[in-house]
Amino acid sequence: MPFAKQRENIYLDIKLSDAGRRLLSLGKLKFSKAIFSDREMNYKIGRTPSVYSIANNNVLNSTMSAPTFSAMTNFDGTPAIDLANRIRYYDRTVTGLTQGGMFSHITGDTPEIDYQLTLRGGEVRSVDVDGGMQIRLNANYPWNRGNWLGNLILARWLPPTGGITTIQQKTTRIPLVCLWYRGEDIKTASIIFGTDRTIPNFGALNVKPSEVFSYPWSGMTRRYGSGSTFSTVVWNMNITRTSPEFGYVTGSTSAHTSFSSIEYNGMKHFFGFDDNYRQVGFIHYTNAYTGKTFGDRLLEGTMELNMPILLWWRKPEYNPGFGDVGGHTFYDKGSPKLYDSVARTTYTLLKDGTDANAIVVGRVYQKLGIIVIMDPELLTVLSYKGNRNWALPPLEVSLSSLPTSTASTESVSGLCQSGKTYLVTYVPECNTVYSTSGSKVISYGYQQAMHCGYIQRVDYSNDSSGRDMYLRATFPSRSFPYMRSGAGATFFSGTGWIANHINILVKEMATSAFTGIDNVEATGWTKMVGNGRWGTSTAALDPYHVQAKQFVMTREDFTNGSEYALGAWFNNDNLGSVANQRNQLHNSGLTYGDETFFYGDIKCTHAIDDHVLGITLELSSIDFNSSKNSTFDGKLDDSTYITEVALFNEKGVLVGTAKPSYPIRKNYNRHIVMRLELVY
Repeated sequence: MPFAKQRENIYLDIKLSDAGRRLLSLGKLKFSKAIFSDREMNYKIGRTPSVYSIANNNVLNSTMSAPTFSAMTNFDGTPAIDLANRIRYYDRTVTGLTQGGMFSHITGDTPEIDYQLTLRGGEVRSVDVDGGMQIRLNANYPWNRGNWLGNLILARWLPPTGGITTIQQKTTRIPLVCLWYRGEDIKTASIIFGTDRTIPNFGALNVKPSEVFSYPWSGMTRRYGSGSTFSTVVWNMNITRTSPEFGYVTGSTSAHTSFSSIEYNGMKHFFGFDDNYRQVGFIHYTNAYTGKTFGDRLLEGTMELNMPILLWWRKPEYNPGFGDVGGHTFYDKGSPKLYDSVARTTYTLLKDGTDANAIVVGRVYQKLGIIVIMDPELLTVLSYKGNRNWALPPLEVSLSSLPTSTASTESVSGLCQSGKTYLVTYVPECNTVYSTSGSKVISYGYQQAMHCGYIQRVDYSNDSSGRDMYLRATFPSRSFPYMRSGAGATFFSGTGWIANHINILVKEMATSAFTGIDNVEATGWTKMVGNGRWGTSTAALDPYHVQAKQFVMTREDFTNGSEYALGAWFNNDNLGSVANQRNQLHNSGLTYGDETFFYGDIKCTHAIDDHVLGITLELSSIDFNSSKNSTFDGKLDDSTYITEVALFNEKGVLVGTAKPSYPIRKNYNRHIVMRLELVY
């Protein structure tokens, strides 16, 4: 009974000779003939297989100056193979999975802080979290002055509430408040260092430890950004702003020099993010000495942007106040490929989920290897000066013909006036000292944080009776997952955040003067009173009630309000008057634009698009089973071995070779298909 001989596929890469490279540069490279060679073989040494196998020989690597051949014939004496109809050209995409960032994944899917990327870690007792501008480390932890002074400090605060009592229990999945500071002057006993602004006040209760980590100032430039000095798994992040923050009322208001990562303002303009965007964030991998680590491009639909310490506002799996797992991942999965006519390249949409209601927070420019964050609230949280890691939902703003049920159109006036445009946002506030009432928490003691980054616009309109209308604001449902009520703060062991008040902020301006949010002045925002303020200093707001709250504001609420101004830590020289501080040789201050690395993980598939020239050569079972090699003896040797394929152009010039790592065995039992590839 006959059996089909085994057919084997073998792939070899072509390496061009010096002559081939010259012809390629001139656009004149052609492949016309090919020969098989065994010139590196000495068949005598393989005639006792039990002693030595020729297949174990190493074949010399191809060189650009490889010696040519005395004759254009195969090793068995047959003529060279004509390559006509054996060559084809095609494109090929090679992909690979990439994951990198500031966190390790030693416990499965749970991201943990990668201690190798920190300078130092330490513990702070809650009794020492006293609302001052300093951090006192537990003396039992190792201390090194240089690891804290002038560097960035990430504090994972744990208020003195509930059952979490040790650092070991606080994984990144627990929704703790995590805030960035700048380590400044060293104080008493070398375990106390100053901070750029006030820390929380836990009421001198010695109950729980918080933990702090030191990260290098200008980390991408001095530490993470050079592949020659460090394992460069960290991505860059630069947030550029072209207008002052709303509520900034003192000091310099120069947008490009005080409020952004100024090196990247040109990128904001390049992508066309101008009048309708006050700030844009760029996450990119452009580190020194690392080559094309992520290939030619990122693959569409594979981006996963994970931020383990972010407390995102849209978590449909949680009822308000019941979020017990922190962190959030953003995806471009399912996004269509879109074209940016300004940047002249394609991109996909980065969303905060894969469900039907997911919102767009940015774009992924695959060919440029850049992730652009456009969501103003996400950028607020990513900024060190935001003073919070919890994100706030956008207001839903409209006009109402009626005031609240306790008033009438005769007793109170509509807020909106003819010819005016109204910009609306809000700011939650809490008492700045930890306090409780019985088993309920009133305040954790965190300091004031930045207002919501979402700004809503509504233009004047009158009602059917011609009266000015009232301004109405509500919140979307299921949008405060990590906000805690007084009882919830205890139940969830001091995690999440608390608000005692919510204040609506309104800016009134002429409709004709509004030319884009980026051109709106920082001053002139009114902090509403009456129907525009809700809450009490003696209790934490319940997130269930907050999401159902309806603010209907009158003209009186607006005219009796006060001008909104950011707190002292936002308005002193830590925010604006010292431009671009990371390039200054001093160890104090923290401004917008000081963000240089992305504190999260990125997982995606990278791709390299190859242009390939392929040559297919077939060696049947009856071909190339003898050799003109002087050491070959047809009576003693039952196989030949191929060590090289030589390629010639139409003039007989050796233009390339393809060599295996080990000799390729050929005999009557082997049918070989050899595929040669040149990638360029």
